[in-house]
Amino acid sequence: MSNQKEEYMTNVDAVVPATGEGRRLGLGPKALLKIDGQTMLEHVVKTLEGVVGKIVVGVPAEHAEQIGSTLKGRVDIAEGGSTRQATIGKLIEKTTSDIILIHDGNRPFADKRMFIDVAEAAIKHGAASAFINNNNTIGCSKGSYIVESVPREVTRLSQTPQAYKRSLLIEAYKKAGEDGFEAHSTWELILRLGKQVKVVQGNERNLKITTSFDWEIARELMKGR
Repeated sequence: MSNQKEEYMTNVDAVVPATGEGRRLGLGPKALLKIDGQTMLEHVVKTLEGVVGKIVVGVPAEHAEQIGSTLKGRVDIAEGGSTRQATIGKLIEKTTSDIILIHDGNRPFADKRMFIDVAEAAIKHGAASAFINNNNTIGCSKGSYIVESVPREVTRLSQTPQAYKRSLLIEAYKKAGEDGFEAHSTWELILRLGKQVKVVQGNERNLKITTSFDWEIARELMKGR
């Protein structure tokens, strides 16, 4: 990593929403699930360390003490909100840097290169997110019928990390709060301001672990890591 990149990263704080209860996975809170001897959250934190200046993690209130003990002062711990968007909003309040990087606590396979690339894109463009190419045809449904197709060439599949200039993110959250708008992904809030989000090439290995099938894939990926 060059000195210039190190200077960039010191002005980046990371927020990690990790409040998922793992209902679809059926194995308990995802932040506590161990893979290759460490929790998924520990894998994420380990990769973020040395890349960003500060890491703030949002966790379920009832598990805050246990997770805090596991991470042993390496991060700031905050109780999550009622939704992912609310959790990220609470975490942002505990940051101070000009660039805020967001990464899911159940994506343990993102590498440092991806974090750096997304952060640098946000520094330059204001908003950036990892996406991967979509290789499937998308159909829009109405009831139980497909009524329209979307060309795969114009679609991308969203991932984290994502990164934003602090001022832009705060403005986006303010508008969402005023409008009562709840997004599936943070970059949707940026689009509502009439802004664009820079695409950074993601990685298919950057798996979000949500279902039992995802968990099976993750354990196989970790064996070959």
